[in-house]
Amino acid sequence: TLGWRLPAVPAGRHLEHEFVVAPLRGFASLAEVNRQFAADSLVRPSGRGAEVRFTLMPLERSLSEVSVITRTYDAEGREGEPCEPMLFEDVPVGAWPRAHTRVPDTAACLVHEVYSEGDRLGAFALRADGGAGCDLAPRGELPPPRLEAARGQTHPWDAEAGPPTDAERERGFTLRDPAVEGSPPHARAVELTLTAGEARTRFLAVGALRDIKELRFSVTGPPAGSGMARGMPPGAARSWRVSEQGGGPARLEPFTPFALQAGETRWLAWTVDAAAMEPGRFQGRLTVSADGHSRDIPLALEVVPRPAPAPESFGLWHLGAPGGTGPRGHALSKLRAYGVSGLALTDGPAVAAFEAPDGDFRLLAHGAARGALPPAGPPPGADRSDGTPPLWLLVAEAAPPDTAETARRLGYAPLPLLPTLPPPEEAGALPGKVPHILVREGCPPGRVPALLEAGALEGAGHVWVHLDLCGVDWRQALTLVRSACWAAAWQGLAGVAVCVEPPLAEVDRELVIWHVLRDARAEVALWREVRRDARLLRARADEESGLETAISLALERLERAVGTAAQRTLPLRRVRTASGEVLRAVPPVEERDLDTSPYETARDAVLEAARAVGEPARGRRGPDGYATTQTAR
Repeated sequence: TLGWRLPAVPAGRHLEHEFVVAPLRGFASLAEVNRQFAADSLVRPSGRGAEVRFTLMPLERSLSEVSVITRTYDAEGREGEPCEPMLFEDVPVGAWPRAHTRVPDTAACLVHEVYSEGDRLGAFALRADGGAGCDLAPRGELPPPRLEAARGQTHPWDAEAGPPTDAERERGFTLRDPAVEGSPPHARAVELTLTAGEARTRFLAVGALRDIKELRFSVTGPPAGSGMARGMPPGAARSWRVSEQGGGPARLEPFTPFALQAGETRWLAWTVDAAAMEPGRFQGRLTVSADGHSRDIPLALEVVPRPAPAPESFGLWHLGAPGGTGPRGHALSKLRAYGVSGLALTDGPAVAAFEAPDGDFRLLAHGAARGALPPAGPPPGADRSDGTPPLWLLVAEAAPPDTAETARRLGYAPLPLLPTLPPPEEAGALPGKVPHILVREGCPPGRVPALLEAGALEGAGHVWVHLDLCGVDWRQALTLVRSACWAAAWQGLAGVAVCVEPPLAEVDRELVIWHVLRDARAEVALWREVRRDARLLRARADEESGLETAISLALERLERAVGTAAQRTLPLRRVRTASGEVLRAVPPVEERDLDTSPYETARDAVLEAARAVGEPARGRRGPDGYATTQTAR
């Protein structure tokens, strides 16, 4: 017999449910089954402590470099010392090898975590006495069910925020812009400022009020009769449609006309690239038309002479995706265009054939898919031009205890990925002197300064926020990524390291998530650079006539953008995540599920401050990636 329970399914949604039917052999009982594996764990008293016999059977694909981490909990729920990990090399589908480990007599509950090539496949808890259930050990939260829109319905984030206007009813469609303040967020005239060489992407949701045979979208120069307005040069703007078909990550594809059913919502996107534009003001328009009815949105664009923020000002590190391959060819060029300064490489022959020179990516890490196991040998081409050892990615909670020392002995520098930063009194849990530390989700408030004061960290610039964005809806990422990046920048952290699908190799197709990451990194890096320039200028303001007031106002704008005070545009708040409490920059009023307008407001404040700082601070960039304070005479 087979029984199951389903969550409530709201009207207009449908839920798809799958069953995995797996024939098992060699099992006395069954402790866990999921899409990846079936497992059993039997605990038997044996002298001092008890022996655990663990049986594993891959179900969907063969598994290699498998490690099983066992944690123990006593009758009071206190965690004990970790057991010796159980290791399997190559396990084909249908095989059922066994391994053994020992647990102490005091163990009341066990938690097994199963990893393959560094990827966490699952975890389960059981009682050491063989009884049913284990309330003492922590339980993993199941992901929420994925509720899709039924035919003719919309995604929860796409729902209308208010009734349509008379003009919208006449046109037959609504336009919503998540970057516009207010509810509903009616799309209206757009003013966009870019730094020299910067690219930025915005989104529009089109909701059909009746069946539409052909919807069109374009980004062009100013309308006829606009006088001496300077139009955007050809190729400066691109129009896209967001494709969410096929179950993979959302893509941006060159816009082509499409049909819409009444009640359906589709997303459009447009990108402006200032790489080939001189500083100055330009005009254009966004045009959306449906079956002869159109809506024009004026676009006022300004390109300021300030250089685009350097990658080192706030880093973006690509760690790859579980089971994926490293980027090659044109995908590498896209990474550089997105502002990526660090790249993790999958260990193996592909590393030796890596095409990009060191200058393209400041940080290269090895072992992207094998972070739970020590390296198999010395790194290929271990002699780097700067004399530093290559990095080995180390998933701290899954790796055997001696992995860091093994990596050091073979010529690597460990790159630990920690579940959280420990408090100062537990600083001994940090993996020794390492050049960089990745922390899941981010850092608790005040934790980095406390560790710096205790001498456990060399500097906040050695710590990176780790975000796992695989499978995250791109609409959710629009605010999730920016919130994490602004908080990390305020805390002084080095940047954000993301686990996400690599860019597509096709020239004319993009992943939405990379546009989100590029724009979030650029806006917080700009905030850092302008604040650094303003502080340096204020230190010598009395040397410059009339400079002190302008710089003071600029600093005030920068501090109002983000901070711990409630009146900030982006106030910092304590947020609970699966890894613990972290800091996030969350807008004070959350009227809509999808609202990026506070982040745009904060960016506008930074650009206003940049104007005041721009002339006196303009000059060559220093070795740290920030503009020098050389005065333009």
